[in-house]
Amino acid sequence: MIIVKTRKFLRESILATLLAGILSISVVATINTFNIHINQFTALILTFLGPVFIMHGIYYFENKRARNLLERILQDMLFIFILFLLSYLSLSITTQFYRIGSSLNLLSNIFFSTIVSELIFTLTIALPLKIKGR
Repeated sequence: MIIVKTRKFLRESILATLLAGILSISVVATINTFNIHINQFTALILTFLGPVFIMHGIYYFENKRARNLLERILQDMLFIFILFLLSYLSLSITTQFYRIGSSLNLLSNIFFSTIVSELIFTLTIALPLKIKGR
């Protein structure tokens, strides 16, 4: 049975998730500021996959165990929420929100990219750790 202890989960996850969200925003801002020409696949990897790996890696190094799937999904949902708020604020302040189109477009892009990043994380790191532990 999978049990998530909410108080402990929130306290440990908020800072790691906030760090990952700020890292994602700063990667996008750096790419835009310095006008770096990279393809979209590389930009998505830098923007989402890196922070998701860092977010789950911080937990692993603090607790010496991997999270179960439910805890990782809850942390990813928290990451999506924080990244959406930070992106919305950043795009509204710089008056470039018109490039996205609507809040729904922004939310769906963040959601899809985070889920794909979580799948890649699960297949490359979490699953081999589970197999190795048995």
